[in-house]
Amino acid sequence: MIRQLHINNYKSLFDLTLEVGRFNVLIGENRHSLTDRQANLTYWVRREVKALGKD
Repeated sequence: MIRQLHINNYKSLFDLTLEVGRFNVLIGENRHSLTDRQANLTYWVRREVKALGKD
């Protein structure tokens, strides 16, 4: 299971570390990078699942 995600220089995210668990909710104000975070997290989770052969 992915426990931590570090994002560096991706779109508007310059240096972000997320501690993640089995269930996570991202909340925040409009226009504060939530879409960028969600897109990046989705990409890395799919990549990890594919690498583990669980797709």
